[in-house]
Amino acid sequence: MACRRNSEGAQTQPDLLLYTFSLPHSTSAFRVTKRKMEALAGLSVAANLMQVIAFSRDTVALCKTLRQTGSIDPALAERTVKIRSLVEDLETKISQSTALLSQSQNAAVTTELPKFCKDVVSTAKDLEARLHPFISQKRRKLGTAKVAIRNFINKSETDRLERTLLQLEQTLQTQLLTGIWSKQDAIFIQQHQSFEGLEKELKDFIQKDAQERTGLEDDMRRHSEVMAKIPIDLIESFANKIHETKEHITQVVLSSVERQQIQRQNDQLRRSFLFNPRNARKTAVRKAHEETFQWVFEAPDDDIHSTFRKWILADDNPLFWVQGKPGSGKSTLMKFLAFDDRTSELIRSKHLSHAILVHFTWMADKKVDGTLRGLLCSLIYQILEADTDGHLTARFVRDLPKYRRRISPIEWEMEELEHILETLVKLYKGLVVMFVDGLDELDVSEDKMQLNQSLLEVALRVKNLKLCVSSRPEPEFQLLLRKYPTIRLQDLTENDMRIEAESELPKYFAFAMRTISSWELHDLISLIVEKAQGVFLWIILALI
Repeated sequence: MACRRNSEGAQTQPDLLLYTFSLPHSTSAFRVTKRKMEALAGLSVAANLMQVIAFSRDTVALCKTLRQTGSIDPALAERTVKIRSLVEDLETKISQSTALLSQSQNAAVTTELPKFCKDVVSTAKDLEARLHPFISQKRRKLGTAKVAIRNFINKSETDRLERTLLQLEQTLQTQLLTGIWSKQDAIFIQQHQSFEGLEKELKDFIQKDAQERTGLEDDMRRHSEVMAKIPIDLIESFANKIHETKEHITQVVLSSVERQQIQRQNDQLRRSFLFNPRNARKTAVRKAHEETFQWVFEAPDDDIHSTFRKWILADDNPLFWVQGKPGSGKSTLMKFLAFDDRTSELIRSKHLSHAILVHFTWMADKKVDGTLRGLLCSLIYQILEADTDGHLTARFVRDLPKYRRRISPIEWEMEELEHILETLVKLYKGLVVMFVDGLDELDVSEDKMQLNQSLLEVALRVKNLKLCVSSRPEPEFQLLLRKYPTIRLQDLTENDMRIEAESELPKYFAFAMRTISSWELHDLISLIVEKAQGVFLWIILALI
């Protein structure tokens, strides 16, 4: 796409006109229609020319007859008025068609036709001026009819006018008309939707010319009166359609350019929050066994196992805390909650639209997933990614233009990231649910209490945000989160741990399990669960 550059060499708004006419399909149809419209306008002007020439030739022939007979025909005065009227119609037609015809690439239309029109008008006015005395109030002073005719219808001038008009007619028929109008033009007009609205004579002429290119001049002469009205009946209609087509193409192109610009801005803004690899911890978190954690969605409402389900449906609690011992399955549960379809179904039962954002903190990754910067960038990137129509990003870029040129996560100040996250959540049209795993594993230079209190304050300020966090039950979290809905994971997973033990035992002791009874296996699993004390990781380590 062609673009202009400013004085500093920076690329600016694309040249929409140039871009419009570079579109291969829409503009080719536009140009074809425009050329046919020019041909039709030229044909209409030619019809007016033919009328003026033909009527002027007939009038000159009448003058020669009158000179020979020496009598004055009353029709001569009427013909003089008619010539003036035809010339005025021709001049009006030329004026109406100039803007259109001047843009044509056809030399017959842009160069030859205007010059020819000028010659015809000049000749017709010359004839009209010589006949004017016959309709003047001074006619009574002319003397005898024969003297008047010989004085005002001079033989040499009459012969000159006759030769000039004959030459003009031949030029129109043999050169100009064929240069203006072709059989292809007739075929195109015949197929156009406006064709059926034409007068019958004009339709007959176009149909005949489209089928067989013979007798064009005679047909033009017979139908010239109707064809001279083409600009009123059709050309203006075509002009409106061409204008509408051009306007439509311009709007489509402008809309396309705007969408491309918005898309580029959105992509650049999103990339500025993207770490590579992004959230590697999420893929490392073990997927829950298909039979574990089902109590989240299936427990009765009066059961403590339903705490999360009641929280996600409530309107008054912005925060939910999953607490548990190290290795108790907090990350696995958080992954289960975030990606199980039933979570989205619960949210949709209360909200028309929603976005689920997920981040897994990992102390081992002190560059990305284990940092506050990584957490904030991850959440911002996801909410921008959830903005499928681009309106949220576009508004964000518009309201905060100073952020447009950032290209990397390291360019953002921490205060900016916190402000951006809060702003985007507020702008989002729907509920935003964040799952942040491992708050206790964040590697932050500032005090953890201050950090987590900041996150809580965001959740309290933003009405369309629900925040689910997980951590070990460390003192600072107990102090900060004790008044919000919570679960102690190790107190709720006894049955899940039995399922896990039954699933893992065959992997390590397949032969031994075939030699013991079912009650012995039951006692063994119970012993493993009791010793694990709510820690899934202990089961794996004990069986290895």
